[in-house]
Amino acid sequence: MAERPRGGSRAAVQIEVLRLLRRRRWLLAVPWIASIAIGVTMAVVTPSVYESSVVLSLRRLSSTESSTPAPGPGFQADFLREQTRSTPFLRSVIIATGIDLEPATRAWVLRSAPHDPGASRDEVVRAFLIDDLREAIAVSGGRDNEFTVTVSETDRARARTLAQGVADQLVRVTRSQQVQQAGRLQESNVEQLQDATRQLEAGEAKLAAFRRTVLAAGDGAPPVSSDAARAAQEKARIEADDLRKHADALRQQLAGRVGDQELKALTSRRASTMSAERTELERRLADAMLADSSTADPGAIRLSIVRKQAELGAELTQVAAKALPKVAPAIRDLAVYYRLAQADVAGVEARREVLTRRANALEHRASMTTDQQADFRRLNDDVARFRAVRDSLARLSASEQLAQAFASARLSGRFEVVQPARWPSHPVRPNRLAIILAAFLTGGVVGVGTVLVAERFDTSMKSAEEVGRLLELPLLGALPRVPELEGPRRGPFAGARGGASAAAEHGLLRGFKVDSPLALQFRRVYLELARDGRPLPRTLLVTSASRGEGKSTTVACLGMTLARERKEKVLMVDFDLRHPGLHGPLGLPGSSRGVTQMLAARRFEPRFVRATSLPFLDFLPAGKSDQPADELVEAGLVEWFVREASSRYAYVVLDCAPNLEVPDALLAGRAVDGVVFVVKAGATVRRAADNGVRLQREWRDNVIGVLINDAGGVLPPFHDLPSRAYSHGDMVGDAS
Repeated sequence: MAERPRGGSRAAVQIEVLRLLRRRRWLLAVPWIASIAIGVTMAVVTPSVYESSVVLSLRRLSSTESSTPAPGPGFQADFLREQTRSTPFLRSVIIATGIDLEPATRAWVLRSAPHDPGASRDEVVRAFLIDDLREAIAVSGGRDNEFTVTVSETDRARARTLAQGVADQLVRVTRSQQVQQAGRLQESNVEQLQDATRQLEAGEAKLAAFRRTVLAAGDGAPPVSSDAARAAQEKARIEADDLRKHADALRQQLAGRVGDQELKALTSRRASTMSAERTELERRLADAMLADSSTADPGAIRLSIVRKQAELGAELTQVAAKALPKVAPAIRDLAVYYRLAQADVAGVEARREVLTRRANALEHRASMTTDQQADFRRLNDDVARFRAVRDSLARLSASEQLAQAFASARLSGRFEVVQPARWPSHPVRPNRLAIILAAFLTGGVVGVGTVLVAERFDTSMKSAEEVGRLLELPLLGALPRVPELEGPRRGPFAGARGGASAAAEHGLLRGFKVDSPLALQFRRVYLELARDGRPLPRTLLVTSASRGEGKSTTVACLGMTLARERKEKVLMVDFDLRHPGLHGPLGLPGSSRGVTQMLAARRFEPRFVRATSLPFLDFLPAGKSDQPADELVEAGLVEWFVREASSRYAYVVLDCAPNLEVPDALLAGRAVDGVVFVVKAGATVRRAADNGVRLQREWRDNVIGVLINDAGGVLPPFHDLPSRAYSHGDMVGDAS
């Protein structure tokens, strides 16, 4: 007995997992099918690869041929790998084997190689084969100085030919490579010695130049300090700013009187020369301000600047008289003053630049005294290091160590072919079965992961317990998907043939004439509404939080159930004036006359009501109107309509718009006896359902219960009847 609960729990978990995968079967199937399709495509499209191998053995030199230790097998294998990747070696292999002349190989290369209009066919074929062979060769080292060279190709014969050609070429070239490598080592050593000598000479020259600079900088002292130079520079900056403001003020006075082109014409060659001479006098003034007072006279230079400014003013006055003959004399004088102000600004800016450079030079000269020792030590260390490197390379060239270096760089032996290239019997890759199996497993993992992620972040309501706990309302019923509801989706409505006869052909109406699973489920809903002897609401409104949750189907089935059980007149009203859809589950065509015309005229018109194939059941369509729905659905009109309908029918069921999207259900909910809230399992978001119920209750607390729609693949297993005769069938979509 102790094992039974655990086994039952495991079975329940497994059933829940299977139901989850079934409910989200497309999330599972799409990545699974895509992965399998990709795997099968790769297995079919990927060409077969064949390998052919050659075994080479390295015969060591005798003790009389070499007196130095031989490099290890790892070094020899690296040397072979480097050799087999070089372009000259690969070109020699292709030429020696003649593989580039075979018709089948040339046709394959010309199909696969990129088109190069500037190269001949032979060049294209050879270049492609070199790149292909470089990627196809693999060298591995074994025991007893044996090395295996493997060539992978998509053609058996080409793989064997190239493998044998690579081995033969390695045997031929390794001997000459020994000599060439020793020669390159000698050349490299000579080049390094020359570079070290040049670096030493350059370092000694820098050290000598530094000493001369230090000696030259130590003679004499600057006539002024850097602080005095900075003060003069700041004074020149302030003076330049004042002159610039004066020029800007003059330009504002000239605005609208003299244009820019006219001001530019106010010049001459002599005036330009005078401006340049005045700027040069400002530079000389800067030098005089920083020079010894016994050798320079700043006052004389300032007097020369004043005279030059006066000469420039006279010249500009003459030019203005010719260039601006139509301008008033006062305006011409103002233009001349503006040009003179510009000359003043240029001159003072030139003086400030000279003072800035001199101040920077004085500061740098002062800082040199603190950095001289560090620079001297650095240059001296560089010279010592360059001299040590030069001496070391010179000793290596003049001793027996160079000969030892040559010996250690050689292969110290020659290669022999131990096992020639073999003919590939079967492809080594791809493993097509492994690719398909990996794709199958990967697709399953990705699909299950996608389902779990979607379920983890799914905020919809999926169980009766969750609906009752969150909404705090009695559960009226949990409706599965049933075959009767699939009729309107598989074909056009039969309503084109006429009202009641068309409805009689529809599966939804036909199912309520017999004890179909859907009729039995809604009979349970009816019994819940009349439970414990409480009075059945005469006016009911069915709404939901958003569209597509099954409210229209619920209204149709609830109206049929009331007509069948109560044997009294029942009116189903399509009160969703914006998106009417109640006629769909009934199998009736839409109508342009109905509720909208009654609300607009404030008159109940029985001629707009349509009979159905079920006794006691009538249907009132929404109709169409140019008047906005907001004007028709208002409290007074809705209450009047509900009174009129309830006075003519024993029961009135209204299909209203979602209450989170438009306020129609809130207004109509205050005029009816009870409201049924519809939730679609696995689709309605928890927050939306909670907000919808709370909002409906705030307007009037008459929400009598909640009905879960589309629950066949979501609710726990005990909601499914075990017998096939009572099965609810597969799930379908909602008519609304």
